[in-house]
Amino acid sequence: MLRELIAAGDPITHAALDDHGTGASVEHLRSLLVHTGALTPRDDIGSLRPWLDTLVAGLPTDLSTTLRAYASWSVLRRARGRATRGHLTVNRPGRGGGS
Repeated sequence: MLRELIAAGDPITHAALDDHGTGASVEHLRSLLVHTGALTPRDDIGSLRPWLDTLVAGLPTDLSTTLRAYASWSVLRRARGRATRGHLTVNRPGRGGGS
């Protein structure tokens, strides 16, 4: 995957990695790039959008529309609030400890 990203000639960004899905190999490469300083750390809320895209992929349009609306109005709003208060956790970005 890294060779493919380099061969494309575009900057390696979180968005470029998001285009490869949300699998373990993508997240492992992302963590290596962040750890080595080749990629800046990403806020945990940014990781929710690709997860949502994967979640609704292949669902009927009415269901995916409803899930996206709920995620935007409720889950992402709560996650941003928790991030602002410093209560966001890596494993549960939308449901960090204590309110």
